[in-house]
Amino acid sequence: MSDLLRFYGVRPPLKAPIEQALTGGILTHPTSLVPAAGTSNGDFIQPCLVAILGDPMAREIAAGAVLSNPPTGAPSLYASLRSAQIVNDVDAFIRVASDFYRSDGIHTIDDVSPVAQAAYFLFERMGTAPRRAQMQRFLELHPLSELATYFKREFWPEVRRVSDTILALESLRLHGGEARLAHSLLLKALYGIRILHSLAGRRDDWNIAPIERLLNMRVLVPGWAWLPDPCQKTTTVSDMEDTSGSPLALQAKRVDAHRAILEHTPSAEPGGCDCDCDDSCVPQDPCCAHPTSLMTDLMVVRQTLHCYEPNEIAYIENAMAGERRTRTHETSLRVEQKQETETTATVSEERDHQVSEKVDLHSEIAKTVDQDLSMQAGVTANYSWGTGSVAATANASYAVSKSSSEQSARNYARDVVDRSVSKLERTVRELVSQRVVSKSSEVNEHVFDRVDKPHSVGIYHWVNKNSTAQVMGYGRRMVYQFVLPEPAEGYKALLARAFGMNETFALPAPTMPLAAGDITAATYLALVAAVGIENAPVPPDLTVTVTQPVGGDYGQPHHGFTGMRTQSVMISVPDGYEATTFSGEASESWNGGNTNLPSITAQIGGDALQWNKDPGNPNRTQSTLPDLTGQLQVVVQTYNVTSFNAQLSVVCTLKPEIFQAWQSTIHGLLMKDYQKQLDAYNASKAAFDADIASRRQSMEDSIRQRNPFFNRETERTALTQAGITMLSCQHFDEFNAMKRRVKPCGLPQMDLPDAEEEGKIIRFWQQALDWDLMTYLFYPYFWSPKCSWDEKIVIDTGDALFDKFMQAGAVRVEIPVMPGFEDDMLYWENTGQIWGQAGTPPMSDSDTHWISMVEEIKHQQDCYQTDREGTVDVTAASGDVTIKGSDRYWDAGSSTVDLDAVGMDLDREIVIDTVVYRITDISLAPGSPPFDPFHPGSMWWTVILDRPYEGAAAMSLHYAVGAAFVGAPWSVTVPTNLIWLKNDTDCLPCFPLPTCGGG
Repeated sequence: MSDLLRFYGVRPPLKAPIEQALTGGILTHPTSLVPAAGTSNGDFIQPCLVAILGDPMAREIAAGAVLSNPPTGAPSLYASLRSAQIVNDVDAFIRVASDFYRSDGIHTIDDVSPVAQAAYFLFERMGTAPRRAQMQRFLELHPLSELATYFKREFWPEVRRVSDTILALESLRLHGGEARLAHSLLLKALYGIRILHSLAGRRDDWNIAPIERLLNMRVLVPGWAWLPDPCQKTTTVSDMEDTSGSPLALQAKRVDAHRAILEHTPSAEPGGCDCDCDDSCVPQDPCCAHPTSLMTDLMVVRQTLHCYEPNEIAYIENAMAGERRTRTHETSLRVEQKQETETTATVSEERDHQVSEKVDLHSEIAKTVDQDLSMQAGVTANYSWGTGSVAATANASYAVSKSSSEQSARNYARDVVDRSVSKLERTVRELVSQRVVSKSSEVNEHVFDRVDKPHSVGIYHWVNKNSTAQVMGYGRRMVYQFVLPEPAEGYKALLARAFGMNETFALPAPTMPLAAGDITAATYLALVAAVGIENAPVPPDLTVTVTQPVGGDYGQPHHGFTGMRTQSVMISVPDGYEATTFSGEASESWNGGNTNLPSITAQIGGDALQWNKDPGNPNRTQSTLPDLTGQLQVVVQTYNVTSFNAQLSVVCTLKPEIFQAWQSTIHGLLMKDYQKQLDAYNASKAAFDADIASRRQSMEDSIRQRNPFFNRETERTALTQAGITMLSCQHFDEFNAMKRRVKPCGLPQMDLPDAEEEGKIIRFWQQALDWDLMTYLFYPYFWSPKCSWDEKIVIDTGDALFDKFMQAGAVRVEIPVMPGFEDDMLYWENTGQIWGQAGTPPMSDSDTHWISMVEEIKHQQDCYQTDREGTVDVTAASGDVTIKGSDRYWDAGSSTVDLDAVGMDLDREIVIDTVVYRITDISLAPGSPPFDPFHPGSMWWTVILDRPYEGAAAMSLHYAVGAAFVGAPWSVTVPTNLIWLKNDTDCLPCFPLPTCGGG
């Protein structure tokens, strides 16, 4: 049996039998218990039925019960859920419960049979206190024969379906929030009418005690239904679709999403820790709320200011004898920002000229040149950075022997190296600072002068405000209650607009120029033109081509061939460039001899171009150079060539550091202009921020220096607006009867039809609810979005209650309906329409659907007293007053005092000459005229007040009564920001203050 208790989540009793615990609840699935061998489903009965009716009748009721075996023979909901729970397959658990609830679950009362519906409504009306008359009426509408047929055919399948629905709802964690239908009550109602049928069928004087006991029992579900935990599951939600909106399914999906995030590094989730409020403009949801009214005793807490009291020490100031000092307090804010960017690029070039020829060979060559070489050469080079064009010409003639010419040429090509080493130094210096000067100065000067005086100690105390609170009862009223989110947000937005806090800095921030490395020859013109920079240097060409013609005419062949001829030309690589490609084109006249194959070779360093007559030896007209710089010597050799002309070309590529230097120059110009724009932007932004700070200070001061009465009015106005929105499903968007500009003069004028229609709506919502008796309770900031918490916690208006309003994450509001408007509000609840908009409204003050202007003004001024018939006679300093001309407290039928009428007015307010007293007793006044049915209103009554009458003696004063005092008053202490210097002569005030001048 203890296993059974754990199975159903029942705590075993300490001193009672375990069976008693089981009989204290209605099990949703009693047949799910494992049966003993040889037993049938009929042996599974509700233990509570045995305890209520005894074993024989309980077994009779349970006959034919098949709660856990659906008609199809498929696994029951219970079995499927249990199997998924045992293996901790949360996804399958959710899917099974969701599929059942969607397809077979009971969603509304219309999903069950008419008999079950009638049973549900019967037990819903009775609550936990069954009444025989109502159940007898049920039996008259549903005779025993009709019920017997229902119990035979539909009862147990319906019980099973209700029980399965409860199990599915509990499994999905939906049962607690399901308000359309009380499934637990439906299950009790089904068992209830079954018990009722059994009792009424045996005797006429059946007892309602068994049904009363049933209704006070709890419904028990298997405890394992609450065990599945998405955080402990091992599977992942994939294609599982939950259509129930189950909290369990939502949690499972959140767990899977969290685990997916953890598979990535946190840095892979940009902005994951940002907490900014989404202030994007969104459309208003057109759907409405559906608040419902309730009847309750309307009670309002009324607070009366009593005293200001010193509390904890705020500060102690010591002034020694003979000391005089002054302390000045001043507050200012100063922030500075300035940005400078300086880019420096330096290009230096070192030339390394290396010659590795032998000294003797060099001399021999020099002699040979002096003796045999007759060469005239002219080289001209023109170069422009912007165009990159180079032209060079050279003429030379040689007359040397074959061997020495060839050797000399090879030495020059191989061993003479003119090498350039370039170095780029780039320095970037960036300084950022901001200067915002915002000075708000409040100078407080404290002078402590104890010259020729003894020591002094000034003790400053925080001040608390103490009020007296009293619950006042206004009788049975129809009210609306709801919780509204962030009640102060609308007011704060309007306040910010009123002080210009909604303005944004309109000047766009200057755009940081592209990095130097991102500036290209194709884009720089647009970049400099966009900021108005003139005379920007043009970019150097990335490549330039240096061309050099060469040729020779050697006349007739000698011995059948012309032999080998050699000549050299110089090609100059422009500064800042490197030779990367060598190419050429040649036209020749080959020697007619056949002894050796004719050829032409042009060589720079170790690489050469070649043109051959031999078809088996292909021509080579282009080669790659190893980034050579400076003067390049080209050695041209011809073999068996009568004459030739060649055009040699060297493609030179710009050195990266040269292009980077140009990029840095352009970037420096752009940064200089950007700095000017940034300085102007920062100055404008600083001025704007200072102005906003000044406006914010003015806005805060306007609240801090305001009378708390106006803060209460602000709170009530904001809550009235939110309450009307919640009830009426409108956001005041259509109230536009006053046109702002109307022809012919452009002055504001009414749209008369609109004004008439809007007036009806305004009058209804302002008069149908007693807004001045609205009560509200603010809830803390953490019920609002997290992104607003930091803003809310720093609010300090100097009024503790107003701080709660400004910081509130939510507010609970109770709004009473004006007496007489109950039917109108019920009609609104059901139809969404205002009753009586058409036609002429009644104009009588006695009409309950009409509030006179006088009554509305009285309510706005917190006057809720009702004028009474008759007048009062008062005596100075006496607590006894006499009401004359009223039969209110006389019962004419029994010719005695009406104690109920007296009781209604005891502990109630009575207002005499604008002063509120409390009625403590009412009795028939001595000497009162007797009751006269022909002249009512002639009797006298003695009323005892809670304190002596405060005015002078008077007769025939009008009076009124108000709310009833409920319970004892209490003291409310609210801290303030006020500080008081304790001294021996001054005291903090208590209220009411004494009259000035002793009068």
